Amino acid sequence: MLEAPNVFHDVFTKEFKYDFERDGPKLLNCVSSQGVVNGDLVYFDVVDPGDEAVEKGRDGRIPSSDLGLSQVSAQLQNHHKKYRIDDFDKFRANPNMAQAMQMRGKGAIVRKIEQLIVDQLDTATANMGAATILSTLAEISEWVEALSLNDVEIDSGQVTGVVSHRAWSQMLRIPEFKSADYTEVKVADRYYATKAKQFLGVNWIMYNGLTGRGTAAAKCYLFHRSAIGHMFDGLPSPIFFDNKEDAYSGVRFEVKHTAKMLLQRGVIQFVHNDTTGLTA
Repeated sequence: MLEAPNVFHDVFTKEFKYDFERDGPKLLNCVSSQGVVNGDLVYFDVVDPGDEAVEKGRDGRIPSSDLGLSQVSAQLQNHHKKYRIDDFDKFRANPNMAQAMQMRGKGAIVRKIEQLIVDQLDTATANMGAATILSTLAEISEWVEALSLNDVEIDSGQVTGVVSHRAWSQMLRIPEFKSADYTEVKVADRYYATKAKQFLGVNWIMYNGLTGRGTAAAKCYLFHRSAIGHMFDGLPSPIFFDNKEDAYSGVRFEVKHTAKMLLQRGVIQFVHNDTTGLTA
């Protein structure tokens, strides 16, 4: 069998073969982005839970109530990703080098956006307890019921369940979760092709960026959109492409953003045992 000459390995292909990367933020469309930017702070308005209507008093007057208003603030953070290539790198001759750097820069920004959201989910104080396995309808129902008891409207279309890949695989052992008679698959993110499986009024998605994934303590979440806020001060973008004296070129991405826990009662944490094997 003939061997390819060594020079063959130095010929550039028409495009790079990228290592696997999350192309778009799955969690961004699951949280609130209704904030006001003032300087380096973002303010999210929060309205307290409502109560029941009341009857008129004996004097015929209607009792007045004060609307419970509060604000949660968060400081904007700058995050950057910079790539540079110089004359001594043979890959500079590849015409797709700029595209490769921009794609990798975008991916790094996406990871940081999602990490800020996950970090805020990790501050949830409502925890369902010890690690278990999401393989029965009773376990999922208990989780959903816990959020509902916090006066969160489950079937509003605004509640998201984020689970690890192993938890998702365990859920697929539940006949009702697999059946089209009980579930609906829909596009959950208007920017990226993120599909959610709607079950028990919750939009379920699997996500590989959760804290503790692959371990016996993978943190999964059930939360309402209004419970977590994320805000940009301008959308992320490549802010320069430099070619100084034909010596080097590069690209730098920048994003100014923040994430914040807004309503603790709107988030339930569930610890899943990702080390448990799958059975038929």
